[in-house]
Amino acid sequence: MPVSPHPNCHEPLPDTVIRRFTDFRKFYDLLATEELYFRQTDLFKETDPQEALASDQYLRATFGLHRYDINDEIRLIDTQGFDRQNSEAHYINCWQIFEGETLEMWGRYDTGVVRYGEKDMRGVNLINFLFTKRQCFEKERELRVVWQSYNPVGEANRHISPEGVFNREPLSELDPLPNWVHECKRRRIDR
Repeated sequence: MPVSPHPNCHEPLPDTVIRRFTDFRKFYDLLATEELYFRQTDLFKETDPQEALASDQYLRATFGLHRYDINDEIRLIDTQGFDRQNSEAHYINCWQIFEGETLEMWGRYDTGVVRYGEKDMRGVNLINFLFTKRQCFEKERELRVVWQSYNPVGEANRHISPEGVFNREPLSELDPLPNWVHECKRRRIDR
């Protein structure tokens, strides 16, 4: 499977040292299966509710939306819900750009360099959102590989209720993902 860089992603320099910090169970799985594990992006919202989403402030500024204007707030919720639904079709594997061991690095673990903060973002592009995290995660120094795999018969509006109400999250209890959409993807490593 060829890998092609996205124009909105910044690749690390060729001599960049990267590391993967993981627990023993995941390490054993990698050795036993010789496969990289890619996790569905929306499942990372457990540790970061804003994972793969732009902030409300960024979207308001980009679209010229006004806070407390009911129509603008509905558009904002619709955009965030649609973007969250799209994150179900992206799978990521995260590494650390290694510059030495730090206390923060050992405290959490889990092709483009992640940007921290939204000051350099332009426009509304879901790939930008996948490679941008909030400033408070800057110590992770993350490098990501993203795999896109859309549900071939998926609906584009699972975040809209039968009554026409927009939601920030897909309504999985009313319209669950089909069984063939898995929480992870795996790809064999070419040694």
